[in-house]
Amino acid sequence: MIRPGFQFSRLVAVVMLLWCGGITDAAAQAGCFGDLFPAGALAGGGNVDGIQAGRAVSLLVNPAHTGWGGRWSAGGGYRPLYGMEKLQRVWMAGKYRRDMWGVGMTVTHFGERDFYTETEAAFCFGRRLRHNLAAGLGLTYMNLAYTPEMPSYTGWSLDAGMIYQPLENVMISGAARHLAQSGFIPDGGPARTYHVSAAFIVSPGIQLGVGWTRQRHDHDLVGLGQRLGLVKGLYFLSAVYLDPARYALGAEFILRGQAIFYTYLSHPDLGGTHYVEFEVGP
Repeated sequence: MIRPGFQFSRLVAVVMLLWCGGITDAAAQAGCFGDLFPAGALAGGGNVDGIQAGRAVSLLVNPAHTGWGGRWSAGGGYRPLYGMEKLQRVWMAGKYRRDMWGVGMTVTHFGERDFYTETEAAFCFGRRLRHNLAAGLGLTYMNLAYTPEMPSYTGWSLDAGMIYQPLENVMISGAARHLAQSGFIPDGGPARTYHVSAAFIVSPGIQLGVGWTRQRHDHDLVGLGQRLGLVKGLYFLSAVYLDPARYALGAEFILRGQAIFYTYLSHPDLGGTHYVEFEVGP
């Protein structure tokens, strides 16, 4: 029975998202854990987090970013569910690196209380193994809740990643999420997510990227993108994706080391959605 105040249109939107663009494994039909890329990586390089190497919000993709980049940074972002303001995803992240070691934390929340919510907190550790190589591990806590009449589920998972810079103008990144799981949904947990990407720095103002992400056993997401410097402190971001065919357009503003990102991501069935993100650092 549908309880009073329950909005059926929201349920339809959630189901459409999970079917058309999210996780459809039987163990993970309830959520979209791991289905998130930072706005800069999403539009700037086809999910290529190497273009944004060392950013705190890049920990959402790869825990190895704790061992890369500046000494500290923090950031966050916001994304509505394809125009549904009450079904939104917000995220925050922070990292601190000292010498070769780094630590970080990310927190993401999706949904509306008393309807459907996902909460995820990841604790990340990373180390710079060589001047051009870093590795990291993440321990993620997950909570999935429906209406008050239904039970909620919690669990833990292990994430791992690496960043490798074989040449001065080439950055390679690889990560795996939800490798080992404990608890969560009785039939299993979120599907494992694998991600590999490469970024190519053509010049200080031109960066290209290609990325591959497997979000479940039968779904591969391939993206191509670029980051183009227009004037000092302003970059134009764009990317195209396959299966489903989508495009992303965005802009990056940098002022005294502080960055603001805006990204628009299309979808053939659900329309478009917007990402707004910021990052601060030394």
